[in-house]
Amino acid sequence: MFGRRNKKRGSEPAQGATEDAASSSTGDAADGDTSGATAGGPWDSDQDVPEQQRIDFGSLRIPVGPDVGVSWEFDKSRKRIAAIRVIAEKSIVRIQAFAAPKSQGLWEEAREGLVAGLSRRGGRSKVVEGPLGPELRAVVPVPDKKDDQGRSLVQPARYVGVDGPRWMLRVDIHGAAAIQPDSAAAARIEEILRGIVVVRGTGPKPPREALELRLSSQTQELVERARQRAAEQQAQADETADTVDTDETVDTGGTGDEPAPSEASRGNSD
Repeated sequence: MFGRRNKKRGSEPAQGATEDAASSSTGDAADGDTSGATAGGPWDSDQDVPEQQRIDFGSLRIPVGPDVGVSWEFDKSRKRIAAIRVIAEKSIVRIQAFAAPKSQGLWEEAREGLVAGLSRRGGRSKVVEGPLGPELRAVVPVPDKKDDQGRSLVQPARYVGVDGPRWMLRVDIHGAAAIQPDSAAAARIEEILRGIVVVRGTGPKPPREALELRLSSQTQELVERARQRAAEQQAQADETADTVDTDETVDTGGTGDEPAPSEASRGNSD
């Protein structure tokens, strides 16, 4: 379900700081420039990253602010964090990072897998050129939910991917930023995504392996404040992300799949 692009990637990123103007170093010229795929963000930890307050989740450093809530999905079976969730502007954003080969991107084939899966579930999607590159804009069926006339309900969604140097960032967007991709809410979500720093690490990793997410003891205070904001904003985001019936006109076409985290329990981890 992952795709391959013949693009030369940059050198391996180094581990970074907790709350950062993330450390930067010069990549190996033989392996390419790390700024190519992520100019303007999302960032690789080897780049000159703009200073910003971020929460360190190991492989992901997530921007925070007064309007941004952050929580996570905890995989009970594997006893680890499965994904980071950002809640802002009545939108819910799910974020993961994966290892990728040095010379190939994964997002193209990942999109193909999403399209096939959504089609099997009765969804619709099409590829459009978004602010961070090609993305899927989809209408996703909501299981076991129908309107008063018995029609199935659906929910708009956006699936965004960024191929970085030896990593792929995967983002699922629901709520206001998915319903109106050209809105102020969507612009704010884009701003948050562009502030993300990916820390792949220097060790060898199999392609497509999820990069480890973990809590840093130095960031517990930041995490707690962000969790409180997430709880306060969750109801508003859920209201905006409420389903619409299948007669509503949405600019989509084709097929798609929502990568619902079946193994992970949604919400905050204790």
